[in-house]
Amino acid sequence: MNDPRLEGLAVSLEQFGNGPGVVVTSQGAKVRELPIRPFKELLQERGALVFRGFDASKSDFVGFARLFMKQVKTTPEVRRRRDKLHPGLQTALLGNEGLNFHADFAQVPQRTHIISFYCAVPAQWGGETLVTDGEELLRALSPSTREALRTRRIRHSTTLDRANWSAFSGTQDATEIVRQAREVPGLECVHNPDDTLTTHWVTSAVTPSVLRSEPCLCTNIFPGVYNGLVTTWEDGSPIPREITDEIQQKAAELSARIVWNRAGDFAIVDNTRYVHARTQQDGIRVIFTMQGYVT
Repeated sequence: MNDPRLEGLAVSLEQFGNGPGVVVTSQGAKVRELPIRPFKELLQERGALVFRGFDASKSDFVGFARLFMKQVKTTPEVRRRRDKLHPGLQTALLGNEGLNFHADFAQVPQRTHIISFYCAVPAQWGGETLVTDGEELLRALSPSTREALRTRRIRHSTTLDRANWSAFSGTQDATEIVRQAREVPGLECVHNPDDTLTTHWVTSAVTPSVLRSEPCLCTNIFPGVYNGLVTTWEDGSPIPREITDEIQQKAAELSARIVWNRAGDFAIVDNTRYVHARTQQDGIRVIFTMQGYVT
């Protein structure tokens, strides 16, 4: 696989699985030597770039990944750990269990545009990252499912306890959170009698990717990822099982697999185009993420 934009660089390119993504393998190149422009163009076109054999340090990775984002976002989730020496870098969700397909922050209006992954410690078994192109996923669905998803909006409802909603919002004032939510189109926030907060966000299931403006299915319609998240149709009625089962099956069939078997490997992914998942792992694997916005 050749690309004239990378001529003269000591790298090789190959297709990533059966999808549009690209694997970039070092043939002696160092991360700090890579020009950013052709890789930004590749990410826009392909949506997922996997870098192998660069033996990148955390600093190398952070410096390169940061060039794809104008603003970095971190999350105060208790199942993540921040890297004290590298602002913006934090672990992927901790735990040995597998995670179903999802896009980070896709259940709230402030979804991040880019998510990058860095392998600090490879797993001895498991822990692969599966990624599925939402453009291909949408095209693979039956006409009736595509029509339903295009014409009906969905509602993400999330309930958080005080520790979590105060950490995410940065305030202990639930009244202020409810007030601010009213200013966001499609967003409602309810302070419950048990001091939990429930947010309801109504949005389209089929949305354009930020880098290509192409319609794709890249949303948190898959079950079992975020505790307290329920996704329904806009009116609160459940999405039929035959629709969610079809989406799940097609996402798995179309997925490409990142095997984290070498420290220093990393990936850059369009979080508005690709959903990703994780297989069960041995607990040895340590993956860091950095994510943010292109605007």
